[in-house]
Amino acid sequence: MAGAHRLVGAGFIVVLHLLFAILYNKRGVEFTGSPCEFAVNNCNNTKNRKELIMLRELVEKKHTRFADKAKDWKDAIRMSCAAFAADGTAEEGYAEEVIRCIEQYGPYIVLIPGVAMPHSQENGPLVHGTGVSFMRLKEPVCFDPEDEDKWADLFFAIAANDPEAHLENIKGLMEIFQNEELLDKLRAATCDEDLLALSEQYEV
Repeated sequence: MAGAHRLVGAGFIVVLHLLFAILYNKRGVEFTGSPCEFAVNNCNNTKNRKELIMLRELVEKKHTRFADKAKDWKDAIRMSCAAFAADGTAEEGYAEEVIRCIEQYGPYIVLIPGVAMPHSQENGPLVHGTGVSFMRLKEPVCFDPEDEDKWADLFFAIAANDPEAHLENIKGLMEIFQNEELLDKLRAATCDEDLLALSEQYEV
């Protein structure tokens, strides 16, 4: 498990490429190049770069959590989605919906070793807003004992009912996921002040 999070695999980039292709094709926009290049080149020019500062927004919305451990992966999902229920972004049942999807489709939420993005595969009535929440665990949880890469200690849960806002969140998350140094520092973070410092340092 040690050092595995340093490998941002080609498979993750392919997933991002497909995600952007699907999102933009629905809007009639041709998707070319890498996800990173496309995200930068196609940002709405009328928007200030500060609007994409995600870590600061998570702190302001109280969508952060720092915990020592979770009982298991299901408990980790519930913990990472709790902020959504607290402010009405999604109902409490949303976490259970995510768990059901993982049980049905497998641990698709583990994008790279150590990093999970809990979200439902279904756009159900339990989601009332669009947002991201962050959780750091000191002790990682395992999603599949037969796959050494399916573990996570960093959780970026997402909920969405607004495609445009959701796309902006995906752009922000992509910036974070592709920065190995930042991921290491997020693992060392213990409070909101640490996140604000990282937001200032990395402009994310």
